[in-house]
Amino acid sequence: MAPAFSYPGHEPRPPEIIDFDLRTVVKGRLKIDLYVLFIVDGEKIFLSSNRSGMKKGRLGRGWMGEHLVFRMPYETFLKITTAKSFEIRFDRITFPVGEEQLQALRELAQQIRKGTVQ
Repeated sequence: MAPAFSYPGHEPRPPEIIDFDLRTVVKGRLKIDLYVLFIVDGEKIFLSSNRSGMKKGRLGRGWMGEHLVFRMPYETFLKITTAKSFEIRFDRITFPVGEEQLQALRELAQQIRKGTVQ
């Protein structure tokens, strides 16, 4: 998971959109119609994504990787950083985001507010 953005203009200010980047690895085939939900404190949030697959990655035969980039409104990103629980659901499989990753997102949000992101 890797959030990214650019400042609109010359002075640091909160962005309107965060590009929320996820990379996955699966055994078998990728589903063309993968449905991804962000679950923030029980609230389900759907965001459209730009997807690309990587066949036969470095993990060996049968493993595939996928790169998903979600255009996330800044307000949604802030909601995630203040959440008590954050999960990402891929079809029927739900992955809880750990406290360490949530803390990293919270620190990024603080840097954005202060205008100190490098």
